[in-house]
Amino acid sequence: MERLNHKLDCKACGTIYLDIPDDVRNVTPIHCSSCGQFIGYWAS
Repeated sequence: MERLNHKLDCKACGTIYLDIPDDVRNVTPIHCSSCGQFIGYWAS
């Protein structure tokens, strides 16, 4: 069984709820759906 390494958790609020658009690409910015904080880019 694999576990997340906390790379996807929001540093602002600690959740892992991501706002991922339907037309996601490598350069799509990903934000926390709880607080709106920028998490990174899809390809990161």
